[in-house]
Amino acid sequence: MRLFPLKLVLAGLLAAALSAAALGGEVKFQLLDLTRYQTFVRNWDDQKQPALYALIENKEQWDKVFHPAPVNSEKPVAPEPAVFFDHDLLVVARVQPAPARLDTQTKSPVFKVQGVSVSDGGLVMKYQYAQPANPKPKATYSIKTFLVVLVPKGKYASAAFIENGQSIGSLNLKAGQWCVPAPKD
Repeated sequence: MRLFPLKLVLAGLLAAALSAAALGGEVKFQLLDLTRYQTFVRNWDDQKQPALYALIENKEQWDKVFHPAPVNSEKPVAPEPAVFFDHDLLVVARVQPAPARLDTQTKSPVFKVQGVSVSDGGLVMKYQYAQPANPKPKATYSIKTFLVVLVPKGKYASAAFIENGQSIGSLNLKAGQWCVPAPKD
């Protein structure tokens, strides 16, 4: 019986998983733990474009969508560079009324991922968005809430975002469109 080195076996399994994802079907994903980072989503005109959505491939793109908020914190403001080596990040953000208590945001998430798949070379992320009811008393300000999903790094042609069963838009990654609305430099 011949034993193969563990690195070789793992590399083969990773290649097989990425090939399966490229051909179509379900894609394994994980949620980025947003409590690990001291950051917020940049502003955009949410009256014209209610949701911001993106597929982030590198730190430079991360920096165009997210801004550091290093107030009294030792937390990093972005994922480690190794994250971008193995993963692409699907991002969805919305503006909503502030909850009565901000700590309730983590206890009752407004986003719930139903699944990520590949179809015709493009990613499709399906998720539920439940905008919280206006708090009592009514909120006097709004906050940005967002979801970041890690998927295997790939050469995807597009990325579609399906919210509550309805398309909110898609990115033409082949044409270089990676974020809607496009970030301002």
